[in-house]
Amino acid sequence: MKYLYQTKVTNDQGLNGTAYVKGNHELAVVTSSPISTDAGTNPEQLIGLSWATCFNSTIEILLQSKGIEKRVG
Repeated sequence: MKYLYQTKVTNDQGLNGTAYVKGNHELAVVTSSPISTDAGTNPEQLIGLSWATCFNSTIEILLQSKGIEKRVG
């Protein structure tokens, strides 16, 4: 099977630390517990962002395949 996209992510500091995305578009994200007052994004927020982005991309592809123009706002 041919991969269209691959990425590598690392979190070696646990919940309160930094998670990293390696590769062409390197990214470091400070993470923290959702019940903490510490700065950082919690894992639940990251999953929510992932789901929202995947859902939006799927809807865009479906609209495009039906010739329907996307409206924003």
